Amino acid sequence: MKSFIHRSFLTLFLLSFSYISQADVIADIGNALKSGDSSSLAAYFNSSIELVVIEKEGIYSKDQAEIIVSTFFNENKPSKYTALHQGGKPEATYVIGNLETSTGNFRVYYLVKDEGGSKRIYQLRFEKE
Repeated sequence: MKSFIHRSFLTLFLLSFSYISQADVIADIGNALKSGDSSSLAAYFNSSIELVVIEKEGIYSKDQAEIIVSTFFNENKPSKYTALHQGGKPEATYVIGNLETSTGNFRVYYLVKDEGGSKRIYQLRFEKE
């Protein structure tokens, strides 16, 4: 019985640690979106990422995606980012948010997956509202 309790506690601890880590990544991504910091955002990109920026859509390498996002931020200076909804599981979380920019508002969607303890963005979308 004692062993079962210890294992249960350990499992609960590890799950809560995973949740905190995921929350930190989501907060970092939100800060990068808010400030228009493509380098900080790209630090979380997977080696290949599904990216939609208004009309431009495709699967890009991490470096290509950073250039596209940087161009987007240069043309649409962010002023505010608000996360509106978040869901998923510990190993995959999606977030829907609103990005206010100098040229208007954009709906932002992204998917973060945990791959071997590393949190990476696999999908990112900027759609004009």
